[in-house]
Amino acid sequence: MLIDLKHISKSYQMGSETLKVLDDITFNVASGEFLTITGQSGSGKSTLLNIIGCLDLPDEGDYYLSGEKLLGISDNKLAAVRNQQLGFIFQQFNLLTNLTVLENVELPLIYRGIKKSERIEKARHFIERVGLGDKVKHLPNQLSGGQQQRVAIARALVGSPSILLADEPTGSLDSKNGWEVLKMLQNINQEGRTIIMITHDKEIADEGSRTLKMQDGKLIQEGSAC
Repeated sequence: MLIDLKHISKSYQMGSETLKVLDDITFNVASGEFLTITGQSGSGKSTLLNIIGCLDLPDEGDYYLSGEKLLGISDNKLAAVRNQQLGFIFQQFNLLTNLTVLENVELPLIYRGIKKSERIEKARHFIERVGLGDKVKHLPNQLSGGQQQRVAIARALVGSPSILLADEPTGSLDSKNGWEVLKMLQNINQEGRTIIMITHDKEIADEGSRTLKMQDGKLIQEGSAC
C-alpha cells in the first residue's frame, strides 16, 4: 500500500476551547489511485491533506508512506519526502508573482540542487506538456486563472513525484477551465501517478476512482465514485 493512515487525530486550541479537527481517521491509498475527498468547509479535509503532504503533524496515529513510518522522523527527512515524493497543487495556485512561468516551474529543482541547464530543460518540457510553451517568459499576472493552474500543475510534476496532492484545484476556476484542469489530472493519473484531490464539488469528486466523504472531522463514507 502506498499510503497507510492509522487512527489519525488532530486538535487545535482556540482560546479556552479545544477544537478536534480530525477524529480517528483510518484509510489507505493504493499506488495509481485517483482518490477524491469531499466534505463541507470545516469538515477537516484540508487538514487531512496537509498531514498526508507532511505539512502538518497529527496529535495521534501513524502514517506510513511506501512502508516507511513518517511520524517521528527529522524535519530534514520530512522536507526531503515533500520535495522528492510529493507534488502540490493549490486552489490559489501559489505562484511567485515576481517570477516568470519558467522560473516558477524550476523552483522544486532548485531546492534539489539540480544544475541550471537540466532545470531549464525539465521545466520547459512540463510547461509544454500543459500547453503553455509560448508563455515561459510571462509573469503570473499576465495569465488567466486556468493558465496559472496549468503552471502550478507543471511545477508539481517537474520533480517527478509519485503522489500529487490537489487542494480544490478547480475551486478558483470557471466551469470550462475547471473541467480542463480535471481532464489533465485524469490523464496524469492514467500514466500511473497517484492523485489525492480535495473538492467540495460532487460532480468533480465523482470523476475520481474512489471517494471519501468527511464530516465534523470523521470519515463517514468510503466507496467507489459513481
